[in-house]
Amino acid sequence: MVFPRWVAGPIAVAVLMVVSGHAVAQSASPPNATAARQVFDIPALPATQALQRFVEQTRFQLLYSPETIRGIKTKPISGVMAPREALEKMLVGSGVAIVDTGDGAATLRSALAEPRP
Repeated sequence: MVFPRWVAGPIAVAVLMVVSGHAVAQSASPPNATAARQVFDIPALPATQALQRFVEQTRFQLLYSPETIRGIKTKPISGVMAPREALEKMLVGSGVAIVDTGDGAATLRSALAEPRP
């Protein structure tokens, strides 16, 4: 089947985007990002700053609303641990819940807003 040029161009671009997007997604985060232990030394900071350092260091993907972390100061973390463990230690007692959304990814939500079982 022969496609007109105005159809074939967008199809080729879409196929190229899908193929290259898949490769980028695979290389964007290290394999087993949640299991790899790392050295952490992040002081107690406003959550915005601490989470930024955490993401830069781990390549962990975090999704949260600014309102969720507004006014929160994280706990300091220091030592060798998995990224997920470090995130838990940073946010313990903050009222922020961590909802895992995949390997190396999580959403932060207000623990007060979570429905009780």
